[in-house]
Amino acid sequence: SGLENREGHTELSTALMKIAGLTPVAAICEMMDSKTHKALSRKDTILYAKKNNLKFLETNEIKDAYRKLQKVSS
Repeated sequence: SGLENREGHTELSTALMKIAGLTPVAAICEMMDSKTHKALSRKDTILYAKKNNLKFLETNEIKDAYRKLQKVSS
């Protein structure tokens, strides 16, 4: 899998689609900080998720779920 070689948001989003039983294709975007014009910090991303009642998933959560899926599929 792509997660074995790299743990970027592209590979993680593809893994999420596989975990959900969907075609492993996702439209993703980088969350930008309107003040710095750089990627939103992890802290601010978590705050945004809480404020908007969204789930914030850690890399290890996605990787663990994906590994479990691979074991079941084997």
